[in-house]
Amino acid sequence: MFADNRISHIVEPKCLCLAWNGPGVSRYVVGELVLGEDNNVTLNYCPKTKDFKNAKKKGFVPIPAFQDANQRYSTNVMDFFMSRITSRERSDFDLYLQTLGIPPERKGKISDFALLGYGEGRLPSDGYHVVNPYTEIEPPVEFVTEVADLTVGAFTKRMDDVMPGQEISLLCEPGNQHDKNAVRIDLNGEKLGYINRIQALSVTQWINNGHEVKGVIFRKNGLPSAPRVFAFLEVAEIEPRL
Repeated sequence: MFADNRISHIVEPKCLCLAWNGPGVSRYVVGELVLGEDNNVTLNYCPKTKDFKNAKKKGFVPIPAFQDANQRYSTNVMDFFMSRITSRERSDFDLYLQTLGIPPERKGKISDFALLGYGEGRLPSDGYHVVNPYTEIEPPVEFVTEVADLTVGAFTKRMDDVMPGQEISLLCEPGNQHDKNAVRIDLNGEKLGYINRIQALSVTQWINNGHEVKGVIFRKNGLPSAPRVFAFLEVAEIEPRL
């Protein structure tokens, strides 16, 4: 079950973040997927960054198919990551698009790289996935994002109160001790969770630049002990002053 909101403006990214998180561990950016002018995709790890080093302390190891963190990979990268999302050839592909907020009639107009950004290629078995950070994207834009940090919100044991279609509020928390770009998600005046920190920077910038950012609960799934909630965000362009 999901809300009827649909993406109107497909974003074709040039770069996607490679993220990792283990059980009970925050997301860390450990690399990037870069789309070249020849439409070939390169995987680059970022071993010198704080995120990469912290991820290793939490148990991260490079993807077995691309084991050397100091090497750039440009062969079979897309084959590996596209195998982690629903194939265009499957009979339920249209339903899969709807779970991402993408109208099925747009399937012929979205590239595999963009589709990977929307689908994230996340498997519960290994913690690897990709995230579109939406940096340098000029609204209007819409996308579905998983609500992070559900355990810190008021609805941890009240998931029956969280339903698709409900409006949410987004509030910047510049004083947040963990992330100055934190964006809190409220439902009915109570904290539900946060925008994940990879996309929070873009959402913060849109809000601070005067864009109207609206959201609704899009869908929820998972186990009662480990629920997952997804929000549909809609960022409007700024109307020119007359």
